[in-house]
Amino acid sequence: MDNKKLLWTYAGVTSATGGTVYKPFDIYGVSIDSRSVEKGDLFVALKADRDGHYFIKNAMQRGAAAALAVWKPKNLPADFPVVYVKNTLHALRAIAAASRVRSQAKIVGVTGSAGKTTVKEILKFVLERQGTTHAAEKSYNNHWGVPLTLSRMPADAEYGVFEMGMNKPGEIEGLTGLVRPHIAVITVIGAAHLGNFDDISGIAAEKSDIIKGVVEGGCAILNADDQFFEFLSEKAAERQLKVISFGKSERADIRLVEYDNQNGEKVRLNFSVFGQSLTFTVRLFGEHNAVNIAAVLAVLTELGISPADCAEAFADFNPPSGRGETVQLQNAKGEVYNLIDESYNANPLSMRAALGNAALVTPEKDGRKIAVIGEMRELGKESAGLHAGRA
Repeated sequence: MDNKKLLWTYAGVTSATGGTVYKPFDIYGVSIDSRSVEKGDLFVALKADRDGHYFIKNAMQRGAAAALAVWKPKNLPADFPVVYVKNTLHALRAIAAASRVRSQAKIVGVTGSAGKTTVKEILKFVLERQGTTHAAEKSYNNHWGVPLTLSRMPADAEYGVFEMGMNKPGEIEGLTGLVRPHIAVITVIGAAHLGNFDDISGIAAEKSDIIKGVVEGGCAILNADDQFFEFLSEKAAERQLKVISFGKSERADIRLVEYDNQNGEKVRLNFSVFGQSLTFTVRLFGEHNAVNIAAVLAVLTELGISPADCAEAFADFNPPSGRGETVQLQNAKGEVYNLIDESYNANPLSMRAALGNAALVTPEKDGRKIAVIGEMRELGKESAGLHAGRA
């Protein structure tokens, strides 16, 4: 199938889901969006804002090999394979669980109020140079994004990187129980989705639930600068997990020692990695991103990969879309504008980091800086104060 590896047989799908089908098939990918289906995909007909069952025919026309569904629309050919299940989301989670059981990969789970996707993307970029690596597309970190990503993980993957997000209590525990990471990273605790919690302590408790899913003998990587570091360390101790700390604090195992913005073109970073000095340059601006890189260095050390051997990969990494990418624009008059795309950041922690990042960019003579930023939502009663920078 055009260089694609077999992902699932029909027997694997039916065994995992308990579903029934009357025609064999092979699967080379999994999709929940009929618009992005590729040849050989299993189309999962989820019922959300729109019922995916009404789009099974579209998926078939784009090359889907089969569908996972509760019922079969009348407009489908009789010989198109449909795996019948009671609940398609539950069935998708069942395939994800089967994927985790068969995998021999080292699994990293990442959560936090800011920096999740950046850490995930850096890890993916660096680990791909070490071995077969599987990670989520974009920010697929919710109740359907995580099982979708896990269901797509090739059986021969050597590394898996999963981002886990939440906007209400109870979500992280369900996701980490599915992923069962060997290493859990908590980037930072902040006021994201505060409107759904009594206070920031509730957010810390929810984020700490990633620790519950870490496999026995695993590792928790925690931010030494965070106000909840001790709380999170205690949670890790309860599970008898190894703890590696990162940040700017002198107590951090992986410590950011120096951040040198070199003319807005690149950044020179110096870290202390368990007492050993490590220096390299990156194109990722902002001290918050340097701290994100410290978290990645912590993961590498736990995986037994030399951070020094990955310096070239860090230098080659470009920021993810919407997270600090700087583009130079020029109008008809020849005036130069620096467009700083921070459109994804949408909580107080990431907003402060985004604006600080924008402040570091120096436009050319007579030029301007334009920062595109996201809207902060779900802040509850603290919204006005957080927008004003008072909370």
